[in-house]
Amino acid sequence: MLYLPIAVSVLYKPSSPDRLVWLGLQWDIRQDGILPDLGSFVEGIFERLAFSTNNIDNISVDNIRLLDIEAFLYASVHVASSTLAQLNERQLISKDLPRQRPLVLHRDLCSDEQLEWYSSLYQLYSGKAK
Repeated sequence: MLYLPIAVSVLYKPSSPDRLVWLGLQWDIRQDGILPDLGSFVEGIFERLAFSTNNIDNISVDNIRLLDIEAFLYASVHVASSTLAQLNERQLISKDLPRQRPLVLHRDLCSDEQLEWYSSLYQLYSGKAK
């Protein structure tokens, strides 16, 4: 599996969405038509959460589900992809660089607000919230 090292990396630092967003970007540039499946990675991080809920009237943090986290991550991937495309159009990113770059070359894939939301969610889930 091509993404096995990334899967290990995601599980190594589950409190950060950067690796998941980067992984989503890799699917975004693939030419084989395979749709991204960040859900399989999210399930590994948030194992005890249900996929969805029957009661959408309850919007408390206690009612967060895998589907909510997946939607957040796919939106984050879309924003990162659009940002990179805009930088490319403005020629702020060299066109000589390969489209598929290592994670360490991508900084700030997520906004501070995205990082805070995801990190807070993970801390609540893992019992590490202060």
